[in-house]
Amino acid sequence: MIVSMQAAAAAAGAVMVALALVGCGSDGGDPPGGTGGDAGAGGAQGEGGSADGGGGAGAQGGGGPWECVTLDLEPGEVGPGGVVALFRDDDVNRIESVEGSALSGEYVYFDADHQLLRVPVAGGPAETLGDLPSGWHVMVGDTLVWTEELSSQRNVRLLAAPATNLSASTVLAEDILPPARLALDDTNAYYDQGDPQAIWKVALAGGSAPEVLVPSGHPLGMISHDGALYWLDFQTTQLERVPREGGTREPLAEVFFGGPMAAAGDSVFWTDTSLHTVNRWREGAAAIDVLHDIETVPNADPSPSAIAVSGDTVYWLQGFGCVELWEVKTDGTGARRTAYGFFLADGLAVDESHVFVTAQDAIYRVDR
Repeated sequence: MIVSMQAAAAAAGAVMVALALVGCGSDGGDPPGGTGGDAGAGGAQGEGGSADGGGGAGAQGGGGPWECVTLDLEPGEVGPGGVVALFRDDDVNRIESVEGSALSGEYVYFDADHQLLRVPVAGGPAETLGDLPSGWHVMVGDTLVWTEELSSQRNVRLLAAPATNLSASTVLAEDILPPARLALDDTNAYYDQGDPQAIWKVALAGGSAPEVLVPSGHPLGMISHDGALYWLDFQTTQLERVPREGGTREPLAEVFFGGPMAAAGDSVFWTDTSLHTVNRWREGAAAIDVLHDIETVPNADPSPSAIAVSGDTVYWLQGFGCVELWEVKTDGTGARRTAYGFFLADGLAVDESHVFVTAQDAIYRVDR
């Protein structure tokens, strides 16, 4: 999905303070827990390692301070751990810079300075597709959905268009409050409203009025998966779901807070932005599984900002000024840091071979 990074953009003026807080500097250092050495049973050699920092389980060894160096790669240049820059914006002092990312076909789509761009997954020149206003931007297949401010008031409207032809837009919803959450599937767009509190849906094809899907629903994370809408509800402190056609909401498991969500197969995953954990709920389970506790990593910034799942692996971003890419198996084993040094990164997408990270200054590709 392409998701707006308003929080990161608004914090651009405090970048130097943020970098100081997370220890970013010009000199490299050891990752959280040290650099470690050879791979042990169940671990990988090189960057990363197990969540507990055991020297034999992965690349993270003993203790010690850690300094993170932000990546500074030109397009096509390969950095530490095989990270490749696909796109770079050298003017990182602008309030609006690179935001969000989505995969469709052989391209990574993203927003840079109020324009929609795409760059080939294999690398090459970026292509500008059209103007794009500030606000939410989410993509499913080749369809982009976004919010646009109305000039006369603080409300917005919701629009959809082919990503390659933004001028052929359709208005899905008019004069609504700016949603805090927006999710898509191949049929509908889902968004929340706070007056009164509810989750709404509207057909992506247009031509029909939005309707309330979940009265009083208050999502702190929301995703459509396998014919149902799942969300982490602030009021009920439950992971819940409802058929996308409408019906009775179903509480599934107790949760603490919410955050970015992903789903695959019979499971839903999310990062809890309060507890700083990576979580899983499996169909039929009465309780959630904590796959990884970010706060157990020594000296690391525990703030999670994005999550994605592919196959048997869950990926997430953590940290602020100098962000890290982590992964863990869906059964909770093999947690390790895959790559790091992404400047104010907040966007994540995955295909069968790569992970794509959107930083405020660049789009990066990381081999899986």
